[in-house]
Amino acid sequence: MTFSLQGKNQLEENERAHFECQLTPTHDPKLRVEVYRNDVLLPSGSRYKLTHDFGYVALDLIGVYPEDSGTYRLRAVNDLGEDN
Repeated sequence: MTFSLQGKNQLEENERAHFECQLTPTHDPKLRVEVYRNDVLLPSGSRYKLTHDFGYVALDLIGVYPEDSGTYRLRAVNDLGEDN
């Protein structure tokens, strides 16, 4: 299932990017969320902050650069399977 992330998609260098969406189930402690840019797992880093709590998911990129451009997608995984 694919949903569009809500957020500004045209940014200037060094601006902050913020994207958010909703996932279900909302109360699954085993739910894991991964973020991919251009089908490559986004590395952990100080510029990337992923938040997910009770179905709310937000991705913040602090100080964007040209190499941050691309297609972002979320992958949600739990004991029952996965969805992108």
